[in-house]
Amino acid sequence: MHMITLEIKDYCQECPEFDPEIRVIEKRYIGEKSKFDTTVQCRCAEKCERLYEFLKKEGGSD
Repeated sequence: MHMITLEIKDYCQECPEFDPEIRVIEKRYIGEKSKFDTTVQCRCAEKCERLYEFLKKEGGSD
């Protein structure tokens, strides 16, 4: 089984600096096939979130 999750914020839409980063975690259970959880997010996600929160506090638009 393979699960893919996108962790992309609305403000990432059409961002010219979007740089996808993929994390894959394998989960194994005795007697079962391996399961994989794949998460896709931007490498800049933490930086952009801090900037977004700063702009919100300063009265910037959403």
